[in-house]
Amino acid sequence: MLLLLHCLNGMLHLQQSGLKTKFLKMLYFAAGDCTSPSFVLSFVQLPVPHHYQPPGLLHCSFITMSCLLVFFCCWLAYLFQAAGHPASPIHGPNQWPCQVPGFTPILMDYIHHMQRLGAALLRGIAAGLGLPQQYFGGSLAGHEESYWVLRVIHYPPLQDKSLKQQHQAAAAGQEVGRQVQLSCGEHTDYGLLTLVNQDPHVCALQVKNALGQWVDAPPLPGTFVCNIGDMFQVLTNGQYKPTLHRVLNTDPSKSRVSVPFFYEPCYEAIVQPIPQFCRSAPAKYPAVRYGTHLESKVLTNFEM
Repeated sequence: MLLLLHCLNGMLHLQQSGLKTKFLKMLYFAAGDCTSPSFVLSFVQLPVPHHYQPPGLLHCSFITMSCLLVFFCCWLAYLFQAAGHPASPIHGPNQWPCQVPGFTPILMDYIHHMQRLGAALLRGIAAGLGLPQQYFGGSLAGHEESYWVLRVIHYPPLQDKSLKQQHQAAAAGQEVGRQVQLSCGEHTDYGLLTLVNQDPHVCALQVKNALGQWVDAPPLPGTFVCNIGDMFQVLTNGQYKPTLHRVLNTDPSKSRVSVPFFYEPCYEAIVQPIPQFCRSAPAKYPAVRYGTHLESKVLTNFEM
């Protein structure tokens, strides 16, 4: 059962009864063990740094982000190879953190649950737009073919004392200069839906409202924060706009662990404005192959 608790400037607090509190505690406990740079580098062996980024290497706009693990819908690597599609640096088998007993099956259970949740949300959004409930299914963003992405992100406290005043200003909702390093800089998400079960102990997520103000999106127990990505802006010809957001962990003593799930279109989906949203104005966005859009974001570290 889904229950919308609160809509905050383009982001939703969404309650979903299928995930038990005990399971989420296990997820966060294991994720915390798996996101220290020394642990990650002990098992990740990749020729390009797109499944792991240590502190300071992942750029969102002009600001840097803390270390993370990335898991993709890896089975597509083999389908593409068999079908003769061009190779991509983001295709390949995931390297699951088997050093923490039980973490891989926890992640897999979480992924399967989030796939079902994302598909259910798309059916509701389609109905709200006056489209058939299954409009976003099939070859566009069907449950079985969505090119999902799961991230396990560790945000240590911001500790640069020379930037303390700027960090406090940002936490209070102010804009900050391009030189100020935050936990994760201002950005929009690149796909369809983002679902985040926030660390309940640290309030760090901020969203920009319609007035251009930065406001907190605090963690609410038992809820996901949900927002739409760039592809919904294309599909609705600008009627739905992705919400700018950023992360600032200014707690001096606590790290923040985040496990966002990105429900995305199918890799080969051609995303373009839906005809009914082009009746009063011409299409504002060109058609785009989602895989090409995704590669451009991943390979440039999400520069805006």
